[in-house]
Amino acid sequence: MAWLEQLTDDEVMERVGRLGVAFNYEADIVFRNVEIINGLRDDLLAFGNEF
Repeated sequence: MAWLEQLTDDEVMERVGRLGVAFNYEADIVFRNVEIINGLRDDLLAFGNEF
């Protein structure tokens, strides 16, 4: 939670806005979302290492 508290509302919305909607579980959109989520995980882990 501390990681999210460091972000502005606009920064949170920008990150969430990266995710695509996959109505039919379209593989390219799903894989792209996995990449985005992995990137968010990496950001979170990097934040934890700063302290």
